[in-house]
Amino acid sequence: MKQKNIQKLIFFSIFMLSLVVNSVPPLMTTLQETFNMSVGVSSVIPFFRNIGNILISISGAFLIAIMGLRRSIIIGMLYEILSLVLFIFSNNSYLLIISMFFLGSAMGQVILVLISMFDHLDEQYQKYGLFHAFFGFGGIIGPLIISITLKNNINFKYPFIFYLAIILSLFLFIIIKRVPENIKYKAYNFSEASEVLKNKFIIILIIVFILYSGSEIGIITWGSNLFKDYFHFSKEYASIFLSLFWIMFTIGRIITDYLYKHMKIKVTIIFSFLAVLDIIFMFLLSKYSPYLFSLLGLMLGPIFPSTQKFLNSNLSHREVGLVAGMVSLSIGIGGALLTTLMGYFGDFSMAYSYLIPFVSLMIVAFLSWKVKYLKEIENK
Repeated sequence: MKQKNIQKLIFFSIFMLSLVVNSVPPLMTTLQETFNMSVGVSSVIPFFRNIGNILISISGAFLIAIMGLRRSIIIGMLYEILSLVLFIFSNNSYLLIISMFFLGSAMGQVILVLISMFDHLDEQYQKYGLFHAFFGFGGIIGPLIISITLKNNINFKYPFIFYLAIILSLFLFIIIKRVPENIKYKAYNFSEASEVLKNKFIIILIIVFILYSGSEIGIITWGSNLFKDYFHFSKEYASIFLSLFWIMFTIGRIITDYLYKHMKIKVTIIFSFLAVLDIIFMFLLSKYSPYLFSLLGLMLGPIFPSTQKFLNSNLSHREVGLVAGMVSLSIGIGGALLTTLMGYFGDFSMAYSYLIPFVSLMIVAFLSWKVKYLKEIENK
């Protein structure tokens, strides 16, 4: 398959994964009502999703090296299919939690493989901003579909049946067409992996990914509760503003490649600081809070891809696979810790809850400046 078509396959795969993942947060209040859970108790939903992500991320890079790209993405899509089947047939909170665990496993496996596939494309096709933008497109469309579903009193599981049909078709396409090429690497042994991961530059950026990812996931996950409990809007109205958030988020990701070309890691520093300011004004200017929440998407959008591109540009192809596993792991850790903590504080006040991403993003801005400084010293 031509590289341009591989790029399209990568974009469509990340879009479908995002569509599923981002259809869950607008349903948080519905799931709380359906399964009789408080905000704090319902934090087990994103927690177990992130645990699935963490467990896969720990072994993911080693499995890809041994099994190859095609076999690895097939396994990841099987996790995704199993997650959807369990969600559709869930009639109790236990099945719901298990389905979220496999959704997290799918995120860890599929994203890791797609990043490795992306790294094998020629430079002209490595559009990291667009890669993350397609995740954003799923974030725009998913909440809109849920908003329409809830507004028309349609069973909230119906959209997931539709998602399952498309993902099954994509799964069969990959098997029949035998794409991507089943590229394998010489697997890292533990001592080699330890040496790579002792790099101070990598350690700092992994911490950045933990704090940023936890903030992003937490902000989105508890967005519906913020609108219902603090801004006093309906679930349907909250879904619309979540979609607006994702529109702004996707715009931020689309412009990332252009911004990175001119500013490199400064993109992460500047936009982290702008996100902190946005959170402050979101709670101070209550009249404009929903719009400032949506604008927050624009501030968050460029942070992850610009940081990832900066990291990958300083690694070899072989190192990218290993470190991509650590990045995926950091997403799971950040999501599990910060999102769960936000849910706990949300039982008291959603304002207290959003203090967590506020502080985390300030640290992200500082650590990104630190990395920039270290690289400047190293290159002298």
